[in-house]
Amino acid sequence: MNIDRIINKIIPPSDREHRDGFDNTVYIDELNDDEKAQLVDRLIAMLSDAIDLDYLVVESLGYLKSDKALAELYKKLTDDSSSVDILVLTSSIFMIINDN
Repeated sequence: MNIDRIINKIIPPSDREHRDGFDNTVYIDELNDDEKAQLVDRLIAMLSDAIDLDYLVVESLGYLKSDKALAELYKKLTDDSSSVDILVLTSSIFMIINDN
């Protein structure tokens, strides 16, 4: 499967119509190891390039338990992060490494 199609399926547009009740874990679980590796790389790039935090991207990296994403997740934890941003980021970090 093409990585762009995977991204479009796993990270739909960030609006209520596309994300209300959406769960991408079913789609992630269907991917093979190579597709998951490509997905992780793309999600890290999306996180790195984003001005506003996309919680679905962060949660997906946590679900994928991507050690590779930790540096970028920690980098997004800044003094000006909102409490919701901090909660989502730390939750995903915890999913990856059980870091209390």
